[in-house]
Amino acid sequence: MKRLLCALAGFSLACGGSPTSPSALPLSQSVETPSYLFHFSQGDHVDSAWQESYHAWAMQTLQISTSRRITYNKYTSRDHMGELTGTYTTNAFADRGAFAIHTMWPVDNHEIIHLFGSTFGDPVALWSEGMAVAFTVNAPAGDFVAKWNGTPVHLRARQLQQAG
Repeated sequence: MKRLLCALAGFSLACGGSPTSPSALPLSQSVETPSYLFHFSQGDHVDSAWQESYHAWAMQTLQISTSRRITYNKYTSRDHMGELTGTYTTNAFADRGAFAIHTMWPVDNHEIIHLFGSTFGDPVALWSEGMAVAFTVNAPAGDFVAKWNGTPVHLRARQLQQAG
């Protein structure tokens, strides 16, 4: 956690680390909205308006509420995320304890649903992933077809079944 906090603040040397490489730019930019605190690197971006719209839809659909603001950490690549968090093997992950996500995407609905699922307790992985995939929709645009990496999940399931 200290490593992440140091990296977010851009204090790699002060926290005992090595100089920050160009690919490991600190998450020095911040945007606050009613539901989020976004962190990202200079020159990068997040879509805070989309994220707020999705957030309102998901909370209403799930019939939940939370007063906690989500910390949204946006990285430029897997390597960038790995250099700042130590996690190199994924495009995104949720930290339920910190009510935060770490992602490469300017919008992220999947990891947000993992955080919302934590408001129900500690759901098993199958339920948690199933909910996150089912809610991977573009609600602000009125597109309620769940997609995995851009492919509708039912089509992807058929493709996997046909492939054996």
